[in-house]
Amino acid sequence: MSQMLREAELITYDGHSDYGNAFATFNEKHAHSLTSRSSLLILGDGRNNYRNPNIDALGHMVQVARHAHWLNPEPRGQWGSGDSAARVYGEVITMHECRSAKQLAEVVAALLPV
Repeated sequence: MSQMLREAELITYDGHSDYGNAFATFNEKHAHSLTSRSSLLILGDGRNNYRNPNIDALGHMVQVARHAHWLNPEPRGQWGSGDSAARVYGEVITMHECRSAKQLAEVVAALLPV
């Protein structure tokens, strides 16, 4: 976990999540690892701390991947509230509310067979 936080560039200088920066960094450093045979799975609440959500970077990742889904642990009613960019991200990637094992099983069942 320490290595991931140190090297993945998921957070910015102030310690808060910045999905837009994470997407841009992924595209800059690892875009070659995402192909038309890839499945893209994003896990997180989509709270971007009022930063640029970088929809273009996410959109590029979604276009390249064969499958793309986002599992969001927040209730759907909170998506887009406050610093949440979940509604904006949901316009680019299929987003699923996933707060429990039951919801996870429902998402997986709906996606199978792949």
